[in-house]
Amino acid sequence: MNQSVPPKRFDSQRPFHILQISDCHLMSDPNQTFAGILPLKSLQAVLAHATQHVAFDCILNTGDIAQEPVPEAYHLYLETVKQLKRPHYWVRGNHDENQNFPSLNQDDHPNVILAGNWCIILLNSQENHQVSGHIDGYDLEQLEQLLTKYQDFHVLLALHHNTFDVGCAWLAPHQLQNSAQFVACIERHRNVRAVISGHVHQEFHYQHGQTTFLSCPSTSIQFKPHSAEFRLDDLPPGYRTLALYPDGHFETAVHRIDAQIGAVDMELKSY
Repeated sequence: MNQSVPPKRFDSQRPFHILQISDCHLMSDPNQTFAGILPLKSLQAVLAHATQHVAFDCILNTGDIAQEPVPEAYHLYLETVKQLKRPHYWVRGNHDENQNFPSLNQDDHPNVILAGNWCIILLNSQENHQVSGHIDGYDLEQLEQLLTKYQDFHVLLALHHNTFDVGCAWLAPHQLQNSAQFVACIERHRNVRAVISGHVHQEFHYQHGQTTFLSCPSTSIQFKPHSAEFRLDDLPPGYRTLALYPDGHFETAVHRIDAQIGAVDMELKSY
């Protein structure tokens, strides 16, 4: 996290609505398939559905924007999301380990977002050349300081990797590796209401103390829940919405589009 970047402020006493998308896995060519589907067209269909069916004040992408982490893929993504004319934030995923990843440290892309009585903190859990996640020691120290600084706010944390096991044996080694330290930090601060992540390509909900841990569907392909080995699901792409209320409670829902954009390669064993 970069403390030199001032927090973005949304001063509002109404619910603040977030559109969470994740795991777009874009290719450099918009017509190139990934696991049998067209990831850019799938992302466009997800965003079109959200625009038509839900209200949102900002878009928050929880990582793996690109499958091919090259400038062309990130350009396609930014041009696509820009059309929605909403504030837009993102965190790095394990497939985004590349110098071409769009910077988070611009004035309009802060690591802290203040929305009424809520503080949203964006965390980097990406570790170079690793599928699994790790929040480095410096960032954990900064998180501790931010949670103290914003102790009078309700807090939502966003990162790519899941903190808790989602029930897929093959995914267990790929989750946040220092989750115990991360959870211990959260437990020292009673104001962390929710933690949202991506990475697992499926809906997940877990309650730990006062904090709710959530993941969302991918905008591209889905992983089969409760599978021992890598297995894709035939569920269509989707997204999560969150409504953050001034009193600290929140409402959330998962939404899916009507169909896949392409035919998922169900025989795929990895990617």
